[in-house]
Amino acid sequence: MADPATRPAVLVIAPALAGSSAAGASRRRALLELLGPQRSEQLDGLLVSRAVAWGERLTAGQVQVSAESPAEAAARAFAAADAPVLVVWPVLPRWRPDHGAAALEDLATGCVVTVGPVFDGGLYLLGLAGPAPWLPGLVDPERDSTETISTIVTAANAAGQDVGLLRAERGLRSPQDVRAALADPLLDPELAAVLRDC
Repeated sequence: MADPATRPAVLVIAPALAGSSAAGASRRRALLELLGPQRSEQLDGLLVSRAVAWGERLTAGQVQVSAESPAEAAARAFAAADAPVLVVWPVLPRWRPDHGAAALEDLATGCVVTVGPVFDGGLYLLGLAGPAPWLPGLVDPERDSTETISTIVTAANAAGQDVGLLRAERGLRSPQDVRAALADPLLDPELAAVLRDC
């Protein structure tokens, strides 16, 4: 658990926003075709609940599931408390303590932003030490692409700011991700029950 002095707020971005780019919408359609409506909804619910549970362990309860854009949600969180904000997209099958620890370490050592990339584009985590007026348009859900990281780093460099980079992770957003998850011997039974027969 984070030290109370540096305990962040965690914002979990609603799945509908997380996949609203053209690439994201295409992945969501393919996943819907593979899983069907009921299992797709179950998967969304499970991934959100896992992200929220991770955030609650990290923050002792300062977690919100947001239907706003990431920039609007982060601005609201900064207005409510003077603490780091971790914006997370619920795309990971497993959230580990080191995701939070690494993000907070980056922010504590001078990075104003730290990013956690997903292999096929976009982010699973964006950590902010404070308001970043040069950033809002860059974390719009429409920027769910492989260029997201380079765009953020370029903007940070132009603003004279340091950016941290977290370990890249495989999300669970496409049929290819489902197949990779089912091949993982560490896949947990709860998630396997949602993905089985794919």
